[in-house]
Amino acid sequence: MSYKYRLFIFTFLISFIPLLIISLYSYNSLRVELVKNNISRLEVVADTAKERINIALDQYLDQAELVTHRLQLGSYINNFLESENEESFEGIEDILSKLSINELNFNSAEIYNLDGKHITSTGQGENQFNINADKIQAGGDKFQLNNIFTDKNGQLQVSIWGPLFFENKKVGYIEYTANSHLFTNITDDYFLLGDTGEITLLKNTQAGDAIFLTPLRFDKNAALTRTVPKDTENATSLATIKKLEETLIEEDLVDYRGKPVFAVTRYIEPLDWSLVAKIDQEEVFSSGTTLLLAFAAVFLTTLIILMTGVLVFTRLMTKPINELTKIAQRLRQRDFSARASEIVSGELGILSKTFNEMAHELQEIYSNLDQKVKERTRKIESIEAEKEAMLSNIGEGVLATDNKGRLLFINRAAKKILGLTEGKFTGKPLTRIVKMLSGEEKPISEHNRPMNKVLQTGKPYSVTSINNNYYYLNSKGEKIPIAFVVTPINLDNRIIGSIEVFRDIMKEKEVDKAKTEFVSLASHQLRTPLTMISWYTEMLLTGDAGKISKEQKNYLREIYNGNKRMTDLVNALLNVSRLDLGTIAINPEPTDILKLMTEVLAELKPTIEKNKLSIKEKHEKIPAIHLDPRLMRIIYQNLISNAVKYTGKEGKIEINHTIMKKGEMADKNHRINTESVLITVSDNGWGIPKKQQEKIFTKLFRADNAKLKDSSGTGLGLYIVKSVIEQFNGSVWFESEENKGTKFFVIIPASGIKKKKGSKNLN
Repeated sequence: MSYKYRLFIFTFLISFIPLLIISLYSYNSLRVELVKNNISRLEVVADTAKERINIALDQYLDQAELVTHRLQLGSYINNFLESENEESFEGIEDILSKLSINELNFNSAEIYNLDGKHITSTGQGENQFNINADKIQAGGDKFQLNNIFTDKNGQLQVSIWGPLFFENKKVGYIEYTANSHLFTNITDDYFLLGDTGEITLLKNTQAGDAIFLTPLRFDKNAALTRTVPKDTENATSLATIKKLEETLIEEDLVDYRGKPVFAVTRYIEPLDWSLVAKIDQEEVFSSGTTLLLAFAAVFLTTLIILMTGVLVFTRLMTKPINELTKIAQRLRQRDFSARASEIVSGELGILSKTFNEMAHELQEIYSNLDQKVKERTRKIESIEAEKEAMLSNIGEGVLATDNKGRLLFINRAAKKILGLTEGKFTGKPLTRIVKMLSGEEKPISEHNRPMNKVLQTGKPYSVTSINNNYYYLNSKGEKIPIAFVVTPINLDNRIIGSIEVFRDIMKEKEVDKAKTEFVSLASHQLRTPLTMISWYTEMLLTGDAGKISKEQKNYLREIYNGNKRMTDLVNALLNVSRLDLGTIAINPEPTDILKLMTEVLAELKPTIEKNKLSIKEKHEKIPAIHLDPRLMRIIYQNLISNAVKYTGKEGKIEINHTIMKKGEMADKNHRINTESVLITVSDNGWGIPKKQQEKIFTKLFRADNAKLKDSSGTGLGLYIVKSVIEQFNGSVWFESEENKGTKFFVIIPASGIKKKKGSKNLN
């Protein structure tokens, strides 16, 4: 995100957030003020209605007393009660008949004696029954509003009950009925109550519920018919039931319709009634909606003005910075003539001036640097050309790849050895350009190619012996035997490729083959005279040719032992030459290798007992393996005889046989690739010097400490062991520390080996 937009957003936010907070506060204050104003108005309405109810009550009671006094009903009732003649009764009825239905709002009148017995009425009354003692006892000495009810026509009426006196003596009771319009006029007055406000009158029933006494604004038939249970959640009715005077402004407050309202309740003690003035919350807040819309319009207008101002401010602030950015981009493109305007004051002006000074200095520096770079480039190109010429003209083949195995460089010698004509090879996988074969003349898989192993492990891989069996296939399909070294190319602890240096060892192999054939021929020719010497020496030692002296016998014994060592050497040389020439025959058969090992130990038993050696064996149950028993015997003979020969007196030798599954580790560095038998032969003898361990499997090599302590070895035994094990598709390695001992590991595949035709057998 650019600086301009970040500045715009920052400036806008620091202006907008206070504006938003003020707006939200103002809106909330507006709502609170609306509630306050409407509650105040409801309180005025409730207090006014309560006062009007009390006035209406006084008016009903005053009118009742006035009518009673004016008609002198007490005098007539007293005369009637004293004489009880027909004339007195007719006088009472005559007086009542003068009571106009429309006079003073009274519709009828009922007269009772002190015992509550009905005496007479206007004829229009509906309560022409005797009254009970409770009502008489509760009557008192003043008129009171007795009840509110509906007549037979469904009209809402009130009854006023009071005593009749004659000369300050109570002589009876009278009950007036009147239209309830003095009350309903109050509840029907919606002034200051808007479209949803109303005033309701309620009282408690004997069951404790609340009942509406007058028609409701939204239910005209509610009077004396609609009740609210005492366990209601209707807060306005609950206040009535509890005879409370309070202001109710909870947002979850609902009325008899279930709509949210604000309400004010008042208790009218003389009547034991409650008055509720209420208005819908929706109407209260609807008056604020218009204000809210106007407020929103003002807010949006202010916001637009604010955004415009911030945008203009941002552009003014970022214009010099944008100019500097463009100048920097031109400098990046090496246009050092670019200059920024210095008309801006303040920090940006100082920055522009400093920027121009820097551009001027860069222009001078680059003019000198460009010349130096050109000179250095020419030198580097010259050096690179020399290196490429050296690599191209080196006698060995050179191949370089990237970390994916794609060819980056191939020199002239490599092209010649591989028979590659001129063409574009770089960028292609080396495994597709040239095929590599193993000793069995099978193509080596891409994963097992030495180059890929080096890329995966980061460790050099070399095969320099002429006796190895690696070949490249040239473009004509001919096998080219090679010796090679592959090393990784590391940069910042990262493998970025590999380099392989290889050479054609065809002539060396031919020379070695000729040498091997010569050794084989010479050894074979030597066997006949050596055999004759052995026979004749044995004859002389046994006395077949006549009696000889003790001194002569000692000389003959030296001749016999020397001849035997020579015969062993000739046999070893013959075995090596046959292995090297590949002329040996392999005839596998089911072989009990533990039995072979036991036989070899038996052959060496005299030497073992002579040197008091301790032999420890640990073998798992090994099934018969399809092997050549003669070759397997040679492996045991060499490994065990070496352990016996190179372990001092009273030394320890341990021989183990273990079945290994695929994937198991023979030791920390060797994983088993197929089900195999692991043979280990270890001793605590002389060991092998560390510097000479890498040569231990080469022909005619003996370690220095072995030559000093025993001069009878040929240096061919371990070479023969390694060659035979490789014929078995197995492997052999060792661990050794001088003066502490040696441990040889041999892996033989449990699946056995295949038969191989040959003209010779090993001795």
